[in-house]
Amino acid sequence: MTNEMLPNYIKTGTLVNKKFHEFLVPTLLMSMSAQLGVVLDGILVGRMIGPDAMASVGACMPVTQAASALAVLISVGAVRQITVASGLGNRDEANRIFSTSLMLSLAAGGALSLLFFLFSQELARFISPTPDLTASCTAYLGILIWRFPISISLVLMCDIVRSDGMAKLSSKAVMVQQSVNLLMDLLLMGALGLGLHGAAMATVLGDIAGIGLIWGIYYPAKERTLRFFRRIGSSEFGTKSLALIHAGLPAALGMGLVAVKVWFLYRIVAWAGGTAGVTIYAACMYYLIFLSMFSNGINQSLLPVLSVLYGEKDYRSVRMLMRYVCRFTMYIVGISVIIAFLFPQELLRICKLPADLAAQGANDVRLFSLSFFGEAWSFLMIYYYSAVGQNTVGKLLSMTTGFFAVLPAAWIFSTLWGRTGVWLGLIFAGIAGAAVVMIYSRYLCARSEGKLSDFYLIETNGSELLYDVSLKAKKEDAVSLSKDTIAALERQDLTRGIAMKAGIALEEITAHLASLNEKAVDFDVRILNQEENILLALRDNGKAFNPMEYQPPENDPYWKADGIVVLKALAEDIHYDRVLALNQTVVTIRGTAIKDPGGMR
Repeated sequence: MTNEMLPNYIKTGTLVNKKFHEFLVPTLLMSMSAQLGVVLDGILVGRMIGPDAMASVGACMPVTQAASALAVLISVGAVRQITVASGLGNRDEANRIFSTSLMLSLAAGGALSLLFFLFSQELARFISPTPDLTASCTAYLGILIWRFPISISLVLMCDIVRSDGMAKLSSKAVMVQQSVNLLMDLLLMGALGLGLHGAAMATVLGDIAGIGLIWGIYYPAKERTLRFFRRIGSSEFGTKSLALIHAGLPAALGMGLVAVKVWFLYRIVAWAGGTAGVTIYAACMYYLIFLSMFSNGINQSLLPVLSVLYGEKDYRSVRMLMRYVCRFTMYIVGISVIIAFLFPQELLRICKLPADLAAQGANDVRLFSLSFFGEAWSFLMIYYYSAVGQNTVGKLLSMTTGFFAVLPAAWIFSTLWGRTGVWLGLIFAGIAGAAVVMIYSRYLCARSEGKLSDFYLIETNGSELLYDVSLKAKKEDAVSLSKDTIAALERQDLTRGIAMKAGIALEEITAHLASLNEKAVDFDVRILNQEENILLALRDNGKAFNPMEYQPPENDPYWKADGIVVLKALAEDIHYDRVLALNQTVVTIRGTAIKDPGGMR
């Protein structure tokens, strides 16, 4: 598709970028609430109980990360499968996946809690970086492990609700969760003096408040599109569970390997830098958690939009959105690194580190922050490859940055340069991950026989894509869009009859969109050649409107000339769905698509 084919209109990413940002703001609030709650929880523990207690909570991060990985495994897989099914117009399949994921989250969370309960003493000894922290780790985990059925279900529901066009509800649920958590921290640790037991109890109570809010509002909501599918047998449950696990595995593997990485790095840092090094690393991890609230918000906002675009086979929009989001992510990371370089001691003193230890750790914070670029890029690409079904690449990237590159590098570099080498190992892991992706994607492109051409690893829209433009749906654009469409299709050797049908159909639906909505809506138009059919794949962010349910005004003597009536007469078939709070309409026009050999029209 070239611009010469589109003299008046061009393809832009305005509509999908707006949808991304529409998800981003509430998702960032949700992610910020979740991650800020973890940071403030750690700070409150450090201030109200002491630095050793804060270090114990930090040492328990691998356990919470393991549960988070399980939540990501289910939620990312479910959102990807649900949105792809929605993009294909298969609402029944989306409902089946929704129901399966809910049952799986409760079963998996319960199993994880039971497993950790049975081996709680061994688990506390395993995760504790030093023997003197084992008792406090045991006290904290003894209560915390019972949150997992609730917390995993909460993560799943927040992601599903957001992908169902109710992103603000997700953010409200997490804000309530973290607000209750912090209030209970002050009550249970402060007023009642329950110590680490109180911190764990506060976390569980916050989860209960969050899941209660989200179900109380989502279940009776009329605008939700997902429904429970009760008739799911054991065989179907198993098949669909495996499919969504496969889809969510790269992101979950990345999250799970974070737990493994943190466990090993705590021990490498303890060996290289002693107790002081462990305390500095714990503070650095809280800053990374703070940054990850932005990174997670971006990735979670991106996933449903990308999955729908991929399901629609709108590969051009996929590329445009990814380029935009990559730039946006790197801007955020750059600002975070600048802050770390300018104010390293201030960041350490927030966690109540003594002045001498904060001064000693200033360069550690600076070097540690440089690893943010590789960390953020890696997780962004892991989510991307999950959305487009390239799970092998995502798993390879997860294993490289989460284990095979970072741990050997951190160990080797620490033997040479002490704990400074650990931070250099983190930086090296990001570089190694990017190199592995580039090398493996080139290998896949070479084997694809021309179908794949770059590290995005998706096909290009070839000769079947006849027309691809974006515009504001205004009445004055209806006729000009029609003329531009007809001219573009005729230049590609389509018969004048079918070109005219496509042009008239677009004119009528554009005019109707303009009259239906008070403000001009964003309108994406793609026309695809399907042998003897022409498909008009239309997407807009206006009011919900199903052409098949439309009836002309009563007693209208000119009802036969009504635009949507004309559209129905022209179309062989019209399929409508409401996905991500967007109108998704596919109009099939039947006719001989190519000129006859004699050039007659």
